[in-house]
Amino acid sequence: MITLSLLKYLENKGFGTIGTDLFWQKIAVGKSGMYIVNLGDSIEKNRRRRQRYELYSVGDDDLESFKKLEAVAQHLRSAYNDINELPAVEGGQEYQFVVVMPPSTISNLGLDNQGRVIYSLNGIINY
Repeated sequence: MITLSLLKYLENKGFGTIGTDLFWQKIAVGKSGMYIVNLGDSIEKNRRRRQRYELYSVGDDDLESFKKLEAVAQHLRSAYNDINELPAVEGGQEYQFVVVMPPSTISNLGLDNQGRVIYSLNGIINY
């Protein structure tokens, strides 16, 4: 659920609207926007929990899709020292004392079944 809270944070910062152009764990065929998925990770003894994630961007205009993801990446890098909590979402909790690590560079994952380029970046949330 922490990745849903990160998505809510991005919504609060003006990067889109959950359910319209921001999606959690999947995106419907033909939709445009960004979606976030959880990536598995090991849990180490006596360490803070962490969640790896991947954020994808797909749109009708490949350049616009890339620029939206790049704007999110730049924001997360510049806000690295400022993000210490993630907002609650319906049915979830607010996360405090989090560290959203600066994300990776953007990757081109190829084309979807409609010929649109899918871009992604990945990151880690410590909580």
